[in-house]
Amino acid sequence: MLEKAKRLGYEAVAVAGSQTLEGLEAPRGLDVISRVDLKPKTAGALKASLRRVRTLYVVVAVECHSKAVARQAARDHRVDVVYFPPGSGLWFDEAEARLAAQSGCAYEINLTELLTLIEYGSLRGLRRVAEGIWNAYRRGVPVILSSGASEPLEMREPRGLASLLTLLDIELEDAVEMVSTNPWSIIERNRRKLSGEYAAPGVRVIGQGGGVDARRTN
Repeated sequence: MLEKAKRLGYEAVAVAGSQTLEGLEAPRGLDVISRVDLKPKTAGALKASLRRVRTLYVVVAVECHSKAVARQAARDHRVDVVYFPPGSGLWFDEAEARLAAQSGCAYEINLTELLTLIEYGSLRGLRRVAEGIWNAYRRGVPVILSSGASEPLEMREPRGLASLLTLLDIELEDAVEMVSTNPWSIIERNRRKLSGEYAAPGVRVIGQGGGVDARRTN
């Protein structure tokens, strides 16, 4: 799959799993990012998992199966991405959008699951995805479009991936940002945090002689 991602034109991909990427061989020129997908049953279980994994992965995503988990994930600064599987009956609502706008969390759409909704003609499910995007737009929450691919046949080239969102009346330029700009901004931010330069939101630690200097960034 990594080889195919490179051929399709991707410069970076996130690989989700329960283990870090140590020892994984990637094609030359392809940036592979570690990601973990948490599937907690309660808000308390989510907090416990975040304490354990936050420093181990570049991207931390939460699959939401209850409103309590969704609200906790949206407000927690340690969560990068929230997403809602079709079978959950939930969607990214106005309350979660408000919380995510304050915490810096993003709303993710999984293309594989979106195509399942289209295949089965689930108009209610498609409306919920569209409503989630609208709530995110209104609050300035970044939206991410991922392939959700678990095998090579489910993979698509980046622009082809983005073009499928036009089925939900999303402008192609906006959809391209969901595939490229929005996820990459999360990766850059978290790599700075994991590097040890991050001190607090808007503050970066810079080495200075034998000590350190904390400087505020825009």
